[in-house]
Amino acid sequence: MMFEQRNQQKDLTMSDNMLGSLGEDLGLVLDFVTRLRHGGNDFRERAKKFLRSTLFTLALGDGQSKEHLLAAFSWVGNVARAFVMSEQFRFATAREDVDLEFIDGTNFDHDPSSDEVLEELKKRGLEEPTGEDALRYGATCPEGKDKRAVVFLHKKNLWRGPGGLSVLVFEWDGSGRRLDYYLFADAWYRRNYRFAARRLRK
Repeated sequence: MMFEQRNQQKDLTMSDNMLGSLGEDLGLVLDFVTRLRHGGNDFRERAKKFLRSTLFTLALGDGQSKEHLLAAFSWVGNVARAFVMSEQFRFATAREDVDLEFIDGTNFDHDPSSDEVLEELKKRGLEEPTGEDALRYGATCPEGKDKRAVVFLHKKNLWRGPGGLSVLVFEWDGSGRRLDYYLFADAWYRRNYRFAARRLRK
């Protein structure tokens, strides 16, 4: 039903032990570019989804304060700010690198619930992200062509906002970076969102 292209995407994924010498790596790149140009629209669309899911590494415990990270946003919602500045908000002090991976909302064949997204993360061997992940990603990620909102869904340490249990959502708009909250109980319009998750390091 959903994720019908999962098996088709295996030829796009390179594990660490597949990388070799510089010449071998360049050969992989040239092969990918050739297939991208001549592989037709089907391969091109699968390649786009693969590239959108590539990792982004966060540096936790780097000494930056919550206030400093919040200052990177052009707008922060009142509820989102209250959560970040609360004692409930977990903020790492020990140095740690965390890899984020992204699931494209269009992989679903319907508008998924939060629970359905979290179940898919589990199937992929991914962990749910944290509120700090949302704060740091929004403050440090480079601006890209894909301006869809990134949702940081988690069940641990949920913040209770005015409308109920809430999660942080990072968005781009014409004025820059925005950090807002959405209700966990909401369904997600699949064409508008990407979903962040933690990829465990081996």
